[in-house]
Amino acid sequence: MSKLPPSGRGPTKRKRPATPVARFVSRVPSSSIPSFGSSSTTPPSSTPPSSTPSLASSPTIPQVGSSSTSPPCDLSQSTPSPNTATHVSTDTPISNNNSEQPLHVIGSIGPNGRLCIGVKNKQLLPSEECSRKITSLFKERVDPHGYSWANLSEDIIKFYWDEFKKHCYWNPIMESSIKAAWTTKAKQRYSNYLSNMKTGRCQRNSSITQEVWDSWMTMWSSEEFQKKSNQSKKNRRQGELEKTALSTHTSGAISHAKVASQIEKDSETTVTSYQVFLYTHTKNHDGETFINDQAKEVN
Repeated sequence: MSKLPPSGRGPTKRKRPATPVARFVSRVPSSSIPSFGSSSTTPPSSTPPSSTPSLASSPTIPQVGSSSTSPPCDLSQSTPSPNTATHVSTDTPISNNNSEQPLHVIGSIGPNGRLCIGVKNKQLLPSEECSRKITSLFKERVDPHGYSWANLSEDIIKFYWDEFKKHCYWNPIMESSIKAAWTTKAKQRYSNYLSNMKTGRCQRNSSITQEVWDSWMTMWSSEEFQKKSNQSKKNRRQGELEKTALSTHTSGAISHAKVASQIEKDSETTVTSYQVFLYTHTKNHDGETFINDQAKEVN
């Protein structure tokens, strides 16, 4: 006969002894378990997995788009805030609207170190800089028949123009007016360039050979050339060759374009061509006492 349990209790069941936890975790070395936040990339063990389920051998769910060799995610690195500076790759060019549309400020230095120029009253601006650049180009190439601008070949004139464009730039819509003003200025500068060498006011250009120079001197002393030259002198001396040439203006070597620019700067107003004429053709710039009768008639 079985022994009855104590009063108030039902029949007891035999308890199964608890399995030690070490049974499940002892098979996985502690070195293969990455610590939280660790960037260790220890390769998996080459030992085949055991068929007995264990807590340490549970499958890892890969992240979408991640590589199998990627290190565990470091949760200690938070997502950068909108105020955090972000690195931009230099491999991708960034469009700059300002660089694509350069400002056309006359007198400023623009792309590739070129001078920005313009036109006012059919004259190149800035006048002095343009004059110096044009004159310097005459020394780069010489036309053996170029004893005057009218005798220069089209190829030489084109060369001077193309070289000028390498040093200056302008608003494309002003192309035709720039070319016309350049032609006028180039004619004047070439005439002065030859005159200064002929009269000895400047040294002869080394690019001009002695043979070419002698041929030019022959042309300048010819009867036809002297006739044209004397007629031009008479026109400047009221029809008499022996008279002193009349003063044409009072601005000296300063161009009228620069005079106009200076007047506008001082008065802070836009000036007209007539105002510039009065300033440069009256004594002491008084606007009343003209330097000659011709200037008075024009007024």
